[in-house]
Amino acid sequence: MDRWPAHHPARILIGAHRGDSRNWPENSQAAFAGAIAAGADFIETDVRLTADAVPVACHDADFARLCEDDRRLCDLTLAQARGLHPALCTIAEVAAQVVPQALLLLDIKLTAASDLTAMADTLAPIPANGRVALGLRSPDAVRILQSHLPDWPRLGLFADPSDYPMLAAHGGTWARLWQKDATAKAIARLRALGLNVVIMTGQPTARSVGIIDRETLTALFDRKPQAVMLNDPGLAVRTAHPPFSQAPDQET
Repeated sequence: MDRWPAHHPARILIGAHRGDSRNWPENSQAAFAGAIAAGADFIETDVRLTADAVPVACHDADFARLCEDDRRLCDLTLAQARGLHPALCTIAEVAAQVVPQALLLLDIKLTAASDLTAMADTLAPIPANGRVALGLRSPDAVRILQSHLPDWPRLGLFADPSDYPMLAAHGGTWARLWQKDATAKAIARLRALGLNVVIMTGQPTARSVGIIDRETLTALFDRKPQAVMLNDPGLAVRTAHPPFSQAPDQET
């Protein structure tokens, strides 16, 4: 796939949540490589800023869960953060690894206008070419990034779906729904706005986000979203495109 489609893609796209985080450490080069090998169409990773304003791939605000150290990432330089978590990747490194082979979705965890502007300044030199989408958590973030990175596709990660008309009005092309909210009616409502829909599987808790079984995933596919995200992209690829050996025997 050349770039993030602005309109209905030809098939449901498979997104790897924090890379292939089912089988590898989340947001690591190994997880990104695993997702590409599994056949993911796009890879999602999280974005936060270090104290020296380097955008890095890290979900949590601190290292308590990953390293049993409660220091905050925003208080540490890149070198200090890597001292705690050597696998920490910069977003420039992630883009260099992923973009030649898959699309990339950046889940921007930042909310302050000053942080968003600083992040935009450091992302601007990355050759995105329509292949890197900005996952934005508020209408304010959409407005700020629209002015700083106008050519980058924008995907809404809004907590309140009633804000999605604003996203469509400001040139956004994709909207996220959590699995529990992804009814056929909710998907149709977003499609009527001209937005493509990506379903985030699992539940929004640390232990269940991105986790789904094959039967439930099949039911989600039947609702015809434009994309799904999960921790095990290989499961989605196998579900959407069963191996030939699993096809029913044909009469000759």
